Amino acid sequence: MAALFIYGLVRFPDAPIHASANGQYQGKQRQPHTYSEYRAFKTWETCFFITWPIGMVALALLQRYEKKQA
Repeated sequence: MAALFIYGLVRFPDAPIHASANGQYQGKQRQPHTYSEYRAFKTWETCFFITWPIGMVALALLQRYEKKQA
């Protein structure tokens, strides 16, 4: 989870990248991006928002299981 988060911070420092009104793509600092950078961001965003909740539930279950063992 942490590696995926750090990857996103390093790879997409001006996230979120979104489509602008004129058909181009830009980040929050209004820097231009290509369509491939936009797709890479959307892929990372999807993976992050799927992985993070699953990871948090797994950590909670592991912590609960560890407490029962002690």
